[in-house]
Amino acid sequence: MSIIFGVVSKGAQDIEDNWSQLMLQACQTWQKDDQKTTLYENVLLGCLKQYNTPQSPLVRQPCNNAQYHLVFDGRLDNHQELANKLDLILTEQTTDEALLLAAFARYQT
Repeated sequence: MSIIFGVVSKGAQDIEDNWSQLMLQACQTWQKDDQKTTLYENVLLGCLKQYNTPQSPLVRQPCNNAQYHLVFDGRLDNHQELANKLDLILTEQTTDEALLLAAFARYQT
């Protein structure tokens, strides 16, 4: 299981530079394989990740494409079905996150 966290600033207050480090420090009790934070305008996203699929090491979370930012703590087991619906060609490097980002882009939800 991974740890995901985030902050959304809806008001005039900016997200402080040290908030991501404070959150990461608070989560150091648990074992992790990777960690990363991303600040995009008024949104801070972070993930301490434990690998759960062979493709897990290929993605650093939070991840993004041109439209969306994603933090995902889960596992997709229907890769071929999703790839068919999204008109994608699967490779051994196709990650769960890549499929989710493609689905968000296709269906805009």
